[in-house]
Amino acid sequence: AVAVGFAQRLGQDAIPCPIQFRLPQASVHTHSDFERLAVQPELSPMVERLRQALAATHGTGVGVCPCLTGPMTSSYLAAGPIAIQSFMLLIHDEPEMVERLMDFFMEYDLRLVEAIRDLPFAFWYLGDDVTGLVGRSHLERLWKPRQEAVIRRMQASGKPILMHCC
Repeated sequence: AVAVGFAQRLGQDAIPCPIQFRLPQASVHTHSDFERLAVQPELSPMVERLRQALAATHGTGVGVCPCLTGPMTSSYLAAGPIAIQSFMLLIHDEPEMVERLMDFFMEYDLRLVEAIRDLPFAFWYLGDDVTGLVGRSHLERLWKPRQEAVIRRMQASGKPILMHCC
């Protein structure tokens, strides 16, 4: 209710509803860490969070946008011992680990998109910071196919997509 009132005073069209899943920051150092931590979460708490936001905005003229984080950002935050830097090293030292992490988060995003696509929210928000992190060849191989899969699934809903990328 506070977010809706604030949005109305600002003339803002929609409020964000964060529904991304994150592993603990810098928690995946090895394949065994991945095996121990990377269990696909239950989607119902995220769906319920979005339903609550939709109920809070109903009849207010303020929309809701579910906010998802793309596979690269989620992966670089999970890579440890130092998030981001460790991820960049893993790209060269353990490329299979990077692909496992990114596939894990892509699968979460795809499952979540399917679970919420028919709810009456205004538009999608997908944030995935990649610029400056990795070279073009890594973007083409690692980021593009996974991001494209998530975006295509969102597009199938017919709703607009706002993509954030630093």
